[in-house]
Amino acid sequence: MQALRERSNAVSLRVLISAMVVIGVAMVAFPPRHSLDVYSYAMYGRIATAHHANPYVTLPAKYAGSRATRPDPMFKYVSKHWTSTPSRYGPIFTAVSILGTAMLPATPLALRLWFQGLTLFGAAGVSVLVWRRWRSPSALAFVALHPLMTLSVINGAHNDVFVGLAALGAVILVERKRYAWAGLVVAAGMGVKITAVFVALGLGIWLLRQRRIREALTMGLCAVVPGLGMTAAVPGCLHAIGSAADLNTNSSIWYAPQLFLYERSKMPIHFGYRSFHNIEVLFKTPAMFVTLLALGIGAWSLSKVAVKSPAVVVAISLATFAVFAEWVMPWYLIWALPVLAMWNGRVRVVAAVHAVALLFTAHLNAIPRTNPNVLTVLFYIVVPWGFVVLYGLAIRHDARAELGAAQPSTPTGLPSMI
Repeated sequence: MQALRERSNAVSLRVLISAMVVIGVAMVAFPPRHSLDVYSYAMYGRIATAHHANPYVTLPAKYAGSRATRPDPMFKYVSKHWTSTPSRYGPIFTAVSILGTAMLPATPLALRLWFQGLTLFGAAGVSVLVWRRWRSPSALAFVALHPLMTLSVINGAHNDVFVGLAALGAVILVERKRYAWAGLVVAAGMGVKITAVFVALGLGIWLLRQRRIREALTMGLCAVVPGLGMTAAVPGCLHAIGSAADLNTNSSIWYAPQLFLYERSKMPIHFGYRSFHNIEVLFKTPAMFVTLLALGIGAWSLSKVAVKSPAVVVAISLATFAVFAEWVMPWYLIWALPVLAMWNGRVRVVAAVHAVALLFTAHLNAIPRTNPNVLTVLFYIVVPWGFVVLYGLAIRHDARAELGAAQPSTPTGLPSMI
């Protein structure tokens, strides 16, 4: 029976890997369909290599061209929303961007293949870790063939896959009691995107819940000190990343109240526009407070029962940002999906569905300036706030189920003393 099961897994794995390779190559073969971020990566790299400037200080708009100068060949491909913003990525990813633009010609094909290839490599790394950790074809398929991974992350060349890779690697290292190495892996993730710090928060909550204070401090210091240190060491990097705090998207729960509080003539009708100063003060502090509060409550409630692995606690920490932050994009959930691969609970289901919902709603821009219609209410109020409720119910259900499974059984007919 065991031999038959192993043979079935081997066949399933071969079919699965074949599907992953075919789909991955197809996603790289085509230009990004839902995002132009890849061209921003290229532009920031060229600001350093071709123009010898700091991409954290110098804006792409400077190289739009004029009568006296020719425009940078990549500028016209950059989304108009990002032509007047500095790079908001970590120094490690910026170094990779600089490397690619230094080696390759300044053509959209060459540079997008560079970044899409890197993302495909990151997705392969996630897949290898998932398989080596759990040896389950279903867990591998859950991550590698999810529409978020294929249609959005790989095709869009989103560097968020490396945050997911860092999260998964850190969880595995903590399971193996290599706390310093886990912290360093988180620091590397912060070098791609500063939001990888949520991995350290989740791991810290889990370790403290297990009364491993020394281990929590070791992991936390090894994550935060190098992560923030390298960011602060690069001129303008911290300020550029911090400037992203004044943006909101229509996938955020905070978009709905702003929708009704803004003056109709000034209401932002597309995601990516800056919040107006008279309203943003009302939401910036509550958004951060609610995000951290939800992270703490959700992760703390499951950390008591997830005693074998901090995976679900880290996943809650990462998914919290995609639920409560003001700037929410679909590919942010790829941070959490890899560590949820083998969590047989409702949190995993809600996160997977949430990713698909964000893929659909994040690119809708048909918001009327006056008298919001039924679609507005559905996509920008019911959907984002509905997932707040769904995550809460899922966490409550999983915590109860795990606690129930952990209770010692008693012989039939004998009263329990618990």
